[in-house]
Amino acid sequence: MDIIDALKIIIARSPRAAETAVRTIEAARHNSPVLQTRYANVLIMALADPEATFSPAERATLATAIEAPETISREFMLRVRLTEQERAELQQLSEQDGIGMSEYVRRKLFG
Repeated sequence: MDIIDALKIIIARSPRAAETAVRTIEAARHNSPVLQTRYANVLIMALADPEATFSPAERATLATAIEAPETISREFMLRVRLTEQERAELQQLSEQDGIGMSEYVRRKLFG
């Protein structure tokens, strides 16, 4: 099963992840370099959705569309000046999502 087929199942079965899955299909059609990461995030959201109606077989099949991530070397550092209030808000938002501030910013910028 390819990612687009897997995303179509997610759209049909997970109300919480459907909108993000649609955006991820668009990213797939534009050959997004972070497609695997986006798909993994959608899948996590979908599998955690209490309203999702996946069968056990569908859950297993959706997981097969995830490829092992390549080791990504991030060598460029962008320095951004924030007020203390902005930094605190960024930290709070990233903690709510259970990720670090850098990952939070990358997800907001690149989907």
